[in-house]
Amino acid sequence: MSPASHTIPRIGEGIFTPRDIAMILHVDRRRVRYLLRRYLGEHYMDGDGVAINFKALIELQIFHLLRVEGYKVKEILEAHGLLSRYYKTRYPLASRALYKSGKELIVKLDDVFLKTDGTRQAFFAEIIIDFLRSVEFDKEGQPVRIHPKGFQSIVIDPAIQFGQPIIKDTRITVSNLAGMYKAGDSKQMLSNLFDLPPAKVQEAIRYWKQAAA
Repeated sequence: MSPASHTIPRIGEGIFTPRDIAMILHVDRRRVRYLLRRYLGEHYMDGDGVAINFKALIELQIFHLLRVEGYKVKEILEAHGLLSRYYKTRYPLASRALYKSGKELIVKLDDVFLKTDGTRQAFFAEIIIDFLRSVEFDKEGQPVRIHPKGFQSIVIDPAIQFGQPIIKDTRITVSNLAGMYKAGDSKQMLSNLFDLPPAKVQEAIRYWKQAAA
């Protein structure tokens, strides 16, 4: 079961192209296209014209991490379908219902992921838990923001600037700062121009360089 029919961005849900996804998730763009082909299935359109929303972005990262852990595409999509029905949500992999006690993801499935003791639960790897720690959820358990690990001043909020990485508590995008820095403006000049502490400008440039690496 492909989750493709629900990934089209709408106002307030963020707009993430393959280029955006590669930068935010720190994944090679060729890998992003591979993941999108598998995640979107027959609905995938090649090129940078394809875009997904914020919840789909989070699911795509979980999809990627599950592949890294060795799960097959068929298994993940089957699990997605089962979880979607169980939790009654289009984006089960982006729901906090899967996240328990800050330590483990537990899902009830029918013969998809089983613990070695035979119980119908799956304890996902620490790498997935680590990513979810960077996700901020609302009271309903829905993801609302990503706080990239290691960057206290950077936030990804689908309701602001279409989900582009921004300086926290502002509408200033990392890409805007990085573009001006790349064009020759000094960090001090950017700090003065945008009325930002030098440390925040420095962190935005560091984030941009890491994402571009």
